Amino acid sequence: MLPVISLFPMITNTLFGLRSAPPGLHDLFSLRRASRWTRLRKLEFPAALPAIFVGLQISAGLSV
Repeated sequence: MLPVISLFPMITNTLFGLRSAPPGLHDLFSLRRASRWTRLRKLEFPAALPAIFVGLQISAGLSV
């Protein structure tokens, strides 16, 4: 049961962070016909890094 408690904040914060990229940049990547992988690697993942680290911080506190 403990891994579920510490895994949940990481998953939810990561998904929230992936959705938090600015819509204007999504439009720009669509206009430039960027592939899904390129959009994830160059736009969504860098925008999600702060949320991922917050999820890791929360999970570290819950795992103790």
